[in-house]
Amino acid sequence: MNAAEEEKNLEGLIKLGFMKMLDGFPVRASVEEKVIRELQSMSLPSNTVIVAGYPKTGSHFLLQILGQLKFQRLYDIGEGDAKCTSLPLEFQEFPALETMINAVKADPSTNFVFNHSHAYPSHLPKNAKVLYISRDIRAVAVSGYHFFGSMEKYKVMFEHYNIKSADDYANIVFQGKSSYGNMDRYDKLWREAAAKEPERIHTVTFEDLKVNLQRNVEEIVKFLGLENVDIPKVVDGSQFKSHDANFHKDAKITDTASSSETLIKRKGEVDSWKRELTKDSLSLYATLFPERN
Repeated sequence: MNAAEEEKNLEGLIKLGFMKMLDGFPVRASVEEKVIRELQSMSLPSNTVIVAGYPKTGSHFLLQILGQLKFQRLYDIGEGDAKCTSLPLEFQEFPALETMINAVKADPSTNFVFNHSHAYPSHLPKNAKVLYISRDIRAVAVSGYHFFGSMEKYKVMFEHYNIKSADDYANIVFQGKSSYGNMDRYDKLWREAAAKEPERIHTVTFEDLKVNLQRNVEEIVKFLGLENVDIPKVVDGSQFKSHDANFHKDAKITDTASSSETLIKRKGEVDSWKRELTKDSLSLYATLFPERN
């Protein structure tokens, strides 16, 4: 799928003012172009890393691992419009970006992880080290249905597509019509970027993290150039049992700055979609992605 095809695919949400195209990539209408331009031109110091991925692929699993590796988050620093929230990086207010960059430059001895991002590769700092995570689109669809279905701001999309069930939402995601665009295109572009710059972009999958956590932690540690890491301790602290224990305190995985929104806690299962999607949805998946079966 190219930019023109994607724009046509998302025509309804664009007409409703819920989405827009920027440089040929779909973004939420609430994302300010000047924020994207600032991110593109930003030069990050070596003590920072960004976690990127399509929504519901497991960004917060990586954030949990980075937390165990003593990377500090930037939530709740600054004041007013310059305050960094738990929103994805591209959803921050423009002044908050300056708060972030000043914070990491002021403390070069500390490692920081910028807020997770759902942006495309070309919309993020060109020198940033990035951990990119992908996941089975069926799991993404089921998790996204529960997560976004609870939020007032996503009612526009749910009403537009008349989404009433996980199957309804999955059909939209499979066809690349959700509010974050075509996941297949998004993943392809990130993997192409990682292939060109493996020293700057490291890719993982949610499923492999769950099954081979220690190996993945070792690879992440090597990618980040960390030394003297207690790998078993990091692995133990990154398990979902640990994640759950500190979920409300540390994870802050809501896609909103509003305290009125419901925080949806998922179990992080690899194949929960098998219980929630019907044969019709799985048949559509098989038709659209025959190479994955």
